[in-house]
Amino acid sequence: MIRLLLAFVVCIQKEKASKGNKVQKLHHAALSGNEAEVQKLLGKGVEINTPDPFGKTPLHNAIIGKHFNIVDLLLKSGADVKCLDERGDTPLHAAVRVDSEAIVVLLLNDSKSIANAKGFGSYTPLHIAAQMDCVDICKRLVEHEGDIAQAAEDNMTPFGLAIAKGAQSVSEYFAGIVKEKDLNLEGLLYIVDDEGSTLLHLAVDSGILPIVGLCLKLGSNVRQTKGSDNSTALHLACSQGSLEIVQLLTSEVRDICKEVIIDEQGMFPIHRAAVNNHSLVVNFLLDQGAQADPRDIEGRTPLFLAASVGGTETVQLLMDRGADLTLKDMELHSALHVAIGNTNTMEALMKSPASKSLVVDKDATGYTPVHYAARAGYLQHITLFTSKNKAAAQVTSDSLDTPLHIVSRYGWLEIAQMLLKKRNVRIINVQNSQGKTPLHFACHEGHEQIVKLLLLKGATIERAPIDSRDHHDRTPLHLAAARGSEGCVEYILNTHPESLNALDKHQNTALNLAATAGHASLVTYLLTVKEQEILLNSQNQNVLDLAISNHKAAVAMAIIEHSRWKEVMDSAVGGGVSQIQTLVEMMPEVAERVLDQCVEQEGDPSSKDFKVTYDLRLIQGKQSILATSFEHSLDALKTMAERRRENCLTHPVCYVLMNSKWKKFGWITFIVNLSLYLAFLLPFTGLAVYLKANSIALCGYKFENLTKDRQGYYLHVWDWHDDDSITCNGSQKTVVLLHYVVIVFALIHLKKEIVQIFRQRLKYWTTITNYIEWVIYVSALVFVFPICACKAHFKSEAAAFSLFFAWLNLVLYLRRLSYYGKYVIMLMTMFQTLFQVLLLFFLFVVAFGTTFYLLMYNKTNFETLEYALMKTFTMTLGELNYEADFIPDIKLHYPLASNVMFVFFSLAMPIILMNMLIGLAVGDIDKIQQKSVMARYVMQVELLLELEESLPQWILRRVQIYKYEEFPNRKSKLQTRLYEKIIGFGKAESKGEDDGVPPAMAQIIDRMMEQDAKIEEIHAMMKEQSEILKVIGRREGVADASSNRKSLIGWFLKKH
Repeated sequence: MIRLLLAFVVCIQKEKASKGNKVQKLHHAALSGNEAEVQKLLGKGVEINTPDPFGKTPLHNAIIGKHFNIVDLLLKSGADVKCLDERGDTPLHAAVRVDSEAIVVLLLNDSKSIANAKGFGSYTPLHIAAQMDCVDICKRLVEHEGDIAQAAEDNMTPFGLAIAKGAQSVSEYFAGIVKEKDLNLEGLLYIVDDEGSTLLHLAVDSGILPIVGLCLKLGSNVRQTKGSDNSTALHLACSQGSLEIVQLLTSEVRDICKEVIIDEQGMFPIHRAAVNNHSLVVNFLLDQGAQADPRDIEGRTPLFLAASVGGTETVQLLMDRGADLTLKDMELHSALHVAIGNTNTMEALMKSPASKSLVVDKDATGYTPVHYAARAGYLQHITLFTSKNKAAAQVTSDSLDTPLHIVSRYGWLEIAQMLLKKRNVRIINVQNSQGKTPLHFACHEGHEQIVKLLLLKGATIERAPIDSRDHHDRTPLHLAAARGSEGCVEYILNTHPESLNALDKHQNTALNLAATAGHASLVTYLLTVKEQEILLNSQNQNVLDLAISNHKAAVAMAIIEHSRWKEVMDSAVGGGVSQIQTLVEMMPEVAERVLDQCVEQEGDPSSKDFKVTYDLRLIQGKQSILATSFEHSLDALKTMAERRRENCLTHPVCYVLMNSKWKKFGWITFIVNLSLYLAFLLPFTGLAVYLKANSIALCGYKFENLTKDRQGYYLHVWDWHDDDSITCNGSQKTVVLLHYVVIVFALIHLKKEIVQIFRQRLKYWTTITNYIEWVIYVSALVFVFPICACKAHFKSEAAAFSLFFAWLNLVLYLRRLSYYGKYVIMLMTMFQTLFQVLLLFFLFVVAFGTTFYLLMYNKTNFETLEYALMKTFTMTLGELNYEADFIPDIKLHYPLASNVMFVFFSLAMPIILMNMLIGLAVGDIDKIQQKSVMARYVMQVELLLELEESLPQWILRRVQIYKYEEFPNRKSKLQTRLYEKIIGFGKAESKGEDDGVPPAMAQIIDRMMEQDAKIEEIHAMMKEQSEILKVIGRREGVADASSNRKSLIGWFLKKH
């Protein structure tokens, strides 16, 4: 059954494919003109109206191929003449498009054909025939009731479309039909498209004179305006510059040129002719009585518009015909303002005597044509202006800008040279409303040649009686430095060296502004000038402070690498320590370079007298001898430790500082603290052990109630007396003495803890070792009070816990030694890892412990839940004891289940879990070894900070060191080597010991550095090209004639 269904489906698919192939053949045969193939396929019953992928039926394709016989055959075979293709066109539309009158007639003779059928855009076949000027086809369509007044979606009729396309024959035929049938002219002549045009507008737009005449004969009104812009056909004709059409329109309505006919912009027809530079039309309109100086709604005259587009012929004609050159628009722009960029037009305008005053007339923004020409860089215009009016070179805007200000801003060297000829040189130091001179602008934009010219011509900086400072008290040197133009700075300093240390409103020098802007090379150049002073601004920031606060790492590095770096840091407020800390936080590479600069080497490195000198003032804050506080001398090292700046903290300078302080007071303080601690710990340990070992003799304890356990062993049960029955035995003086020693030193240590609480406040309670020490000393006092050889039960427990934590605390003391430090850190890290996984470990113990308790409760080791959990814990450590607990016997009630769980336990706990803990510990050790140097230095910094905080100021004043000298090639003395070995700070680590890079990684790093260098080079090139493009853009922005006129004028609308 299934096979039959599948066979049936396959047959249907093959049949559909066969039909589809036949339809495609029919389309191809109809398009190619294969009449025999078409007859053959039709005989086989192929569907005749099936469309192709483009929606066309075989009838459409036959029409497109102009195959009359096939069209006839298809129509006789029942082809549908109403089928639409994907454009929405019928076969009749297609026949009109191929200009086949015979096929059109054949289709129209079909009873189902519709002459006014709407196709794409609601165009009828008559629309298409009209725009193609197919008059014979139009006649056939009209004979079959084709409507010449039927409007499409764009409101165009076949008559209007014929007029718009310049189809003269069809237009004349349609005009005859209008007269013959006496059609309504109102609908045909006016509002004939979606813009509200008249038929006369369309005729004028076609540019064909007979069609315009035809519309006038039909009665078109020349004064009728267009709906979209309120313009008449005369406006349109003047815009096109068709003199014959203008003459025809004006002849139709006499004195129309004298009438006030304006469009929505207030333009007369003469405006339209002038703005398009149609001088012949302008001349004709003037001859017909048109006004020479009518204004549009913006106050622009025809002369103004002609000048704005560079219409030299029209400008010359209007001026000859008496047009007023002095008229301005609403923004007070004259023809000279808008003619900027059109040299020939400007020359024509400047021939008028009235142009002399216009040269220096200002617009609404306060700028003259001279300023516009100066901004755009038109030298010929400036020459014309100055030759016509000598005041043009010195004219000022409302903001008191001279043309020289503008030229200096945009870098037009030739114009600047022309403006500074002869007596005009006195304008060189003129200041605008912001107090800026041309030199200010040139320096701000970095135009070096302009700066050089201005300085040669006598531009001043601070010389009396002129102080060339702007309203921010900035000299041109300040602006050049902020721009980063080294050439401008050099020119200024060569001419006016006295301006080097000038201060602006915020007390910044040029050096400070260069650093703020991030110009590293310029900062280096200024620092090289001997007369350059390192001054603080109003916020007490020097040049390095500004570089840091503005995140200019390159500038900061340039300062530190300069020979005057120490002078810069010495000038900082706070002795430079704040700078060091900030550099460590924000720019560690620069901070490392500072430390490098603090090291000086003298002599041959291989010589015995080779000396290395370390300057420790900057790293400590440069406290003077008279300083009263030395508590912050290690703040820089503290910051390095907190930020984990390894390269800085492990630097030789930091090592020397820490080692020197360790030798001065660190090891002494450490020995004293260790001695005090041992003075407490050793007597306490001896006392507790002695009393426990001799408790029978001292307290008279004896054995009582000798009993046996389940295995047959005797249990020793001490006869503990109640606390009330204990009698103190004070006969042994040694025991009493040890009690007093423990009490005294415990109280001393507690006092020290109390002092630390007052000094550290909340920080004290964040350290766990402080809690441990309180437990130690309080428990010790509980044990020794009262002084008695015979101790109660709870006192022995207190002593046990106190001694446990006390000896562990001694381990923490040893971490301060260089040799043992890293091992103590390893232990602490492993304990931290253990605590982190302790919950997981506990859950495993509980899981197996409860299981064993339920299965093996009759076994001694598992008879209680507590025993079961402890036994599980000991089994985890390796004490499995399989023979005693898990071998099946009469006491093991669930042997199979117990042994299965034992197997799971053996796999999970001793093997997997313990190995996991060991692996974590090994991983921690590897990390510690990799970072051992950093960890030890951080620990030493913390130790020295604690010691400095605890020591009085008079001691710190005596142990301060600001300079350290060493001879590394000389052999150390024996006692020195012993000291270094036992309690020394440890040798300085070289950077190569722990930071070795594999060869493969070194190659990758080298390649990355090469790529980084290339990227920097590309960035520099792109930046340079960007600057070039900006300059070109400034020039091209005003040299493109009328298209950019608004941008030129708009620039002056902004605050200058």
